[in-house]
Order: sequence, then structure tokens, then C-alpha cells
Amino acid sequence: MSQRGCVRCGLRVAARNQREAVVRSWAVRLSGRTSYAHMYRLVDQLPLCAGCLEEMPVIGEQICEQCGRSWEHQVQQNLLESGELRCRDCRAIGEDALVGNRGLLLYDEWGKDLLGFYKYRGDERLADFFGKLLTLAIYRYFRSGQFDYLVAVPLHAKRLSERGFNQMERVAGRLSRAIGVPVQDALTRTKETAKLSQQTGREVRIHSMQDAFAWKGEAAHPKKPSRILLLDDIYTTGSTLRACAQAIHHVETVKSYIWSLTIYR
Repeated sequence: MSQRGCVRCGLRVAARNQREAVVRSWAVRLSGRTSYAHMYRLVDQLPLCAGCLEEMPVIGEQICEQCGRSWEHQVQQNLLESGELRCRDCRAIGEDALVGNRGLLLYDEWGKDLLGFYKYRGDERLADFFGKLLTLAIYRYFRSGQFDYLVAVPLHAKRLSERGFNQMERVAGRLSRAIGVPVQDALTRTKETAKLSQQTGREVRIHSMQDAFAWKGEAAHPKKPSRILLLDDIYTTGSTLRACAQAIHHVETVKSYIWSLTIYR
């Protein structure tokens, strides 16, 4: 990091000791399922200056056990204190093809511009950056060897043509190389939906994503239960990821174990 610019503010950091204490602090906080030394190396690789790294809005330890939402509001904290480990939204969904979700960062002003710049400008530095964030997340939340393959949420053909690339396919490639789990191009988006910012209300979002994905004809049909990790940039209502999981389950005779991992929650 010492000779590179921070991807968030552009500041160059000449002295390693300017961010050493911050890296150590994050490594301690995030190294629950992996060694401190391993997590230290992962955090140290993030192309962020000391100030931006220190402000990184990492989700805390107290989360909904299903969707990974932070228990940040008092009403949610009351549920946690009463012994309820799932948020109201997850309890309303009930049984689902998606086992659960985990996200690394809160979606706030710290990262909104970064994600927008990546999705609409295609800055390759940010593909590497978000790949490193997901690598941190998978070592934080999951065991080594827990998944057989990764699946990036696909874009509709029209959106792909407008944007020129699928941002999560590039990030998935980075994560795959980091953890040694292959990416499978298994899903296609069959239904065009409005952008999230143009959809008002949770129910509208859920309805719009029904039957929005299908198993790709050229992808091999699963012959045995697989352990699949779906990848997307943001988990909001979870309707996109649940629709992907349902599309996979639809073609299987024996249901797979499906989780999702997102940069932001």
C-alpha cells in the first residue's frame, strides 16, 4: 500500500507506520475464523490510506443470523436481547432456498461513490478492491472448503449492453483466484427490472424479482447437492439473491446448500 494511491481519497501514503496500528486493529476484530496473521495480510493489502481504512464501515458482530443485517437500531436490539436471532423481515419470509447472507460493510456514504464509480465507469482498480473486500468477508464468516463453486448474480442482456460488463463477474474472478474456488456461469437473467432506486417499497421489489432468473442451458445440471456461494454487490431486501437461489433449486432433484455473500448490507 505504501506506494499506491488510496482508491477512496487518492492520498498517497509514504510511511507504512502511518496505517500499521489501523491494520492491526482490523485484523484483531476480523480474525474470528482465520488466523490473525492471515487476516493481517488481507487487511494490509486493501488499497486504502490510514484514514479511509479506519473509517471503513465494517458490520459488527451482532447481526441477524439469516440475512446478516446489523442490529444497529434499538428496536432490533430489543429483539436480540429477547433471544430472537432473526430480524422481522427474515421471520416474515420463512423457509427459503437461500440459507442465509453475509455482508462485510454497511451501505453508507463511505462506499456509495466507490460502488457507483466501479459499476458505471468500470475502474479495474475497484474490481481488485472489491475482490479483496469479499476475500476478507469469506474468511471472516465461512470455513475453508465450505463451498464448491461461486456464482455471480447475472445482469439482464439490456443492462449488460448498457454497462459493458458485469461488475460482479469481475469481482468473482478475483475472489476465485484468492480462495481457490471456481466460478460457475450457471444463471441467466430472463426478466428486466427497474433499478432499485426506481422501485418504491419492499413488496414492489420482491414482486419484481419473481421468476427473474433461470438456469443456463449450457451449464451442467447438478447431479448431486452442491455447496454454492452467490455473489452480489448489495443485499437490500434480498429478493434478487433469493430469486437466484430459487432458480437453482428449480432444476435440482436434490437441493443444494446455497448462501450469498455481498460487499454491502
